[in-house]
Amino acid sequence: MLYILLALLVVLAIGALAVIFSRLQPQAKAPRLPYVKKSYLLTKAEKAFYGVLLQAAPEDYVVLLKVRLADVLDVERGANQPQGHRNRIDRKHLDLLLCDKQRLEPQVAIELDDASHQRQHRQDRDAFLDGACAVAGLPLLRIPAQKSYHLRELQSAIQSHLGSHLPPNTEPREPRTI
Repeated sequence: MLYILLALLVVLAIGALAVIFSRLQPQAKAPRLPYVKKSYLLTKAEKAFYGVLLQAAPEDYVVLLKVRLADVLDVERGANQPQGHRNRIDRKHLDLLLCDKQRLEPQVAIELDDASHQRQHRQDRDAFLDGACAVAGLPLLRIPAQKSYHLRELQSAIQSHLGSHLPPNTEPREPRTI
């Protein structure tokens, strides 16, 4: 019996030493996360267009950048396989979104179409985006990427897409220097 008690004490002592030793060891650091800040939010083409768009947008509206589609559209109640439909919009974004300043209600989605929109997978994405915005009642304005933009043409395109969303007696802003 004495041997059993002695063996139990040895096992307990070894266990206690193992716990103490493991606590004295330096803890492994969490792995370093591999993220870096991007130098620019917009490409040169997007930045150039954004500057003109700020001038062209009516004063009662605000221009938002790179808005996640799932923050603008939702899946209607009662839809079959709602999670599948959410997944289709979850990782897509709109280049720009024109919202009224008062409620930040989305009024016009704007896509700047560069050369990448000639590829088949981009055309498929564009067709999906066109359909999703249309069925949700969100006008979508597609602007081909260009070296320069005509302010009055852009103002006219915005006005036509705003349609009945434009508050009465609202005039587009006068051009200003950026």
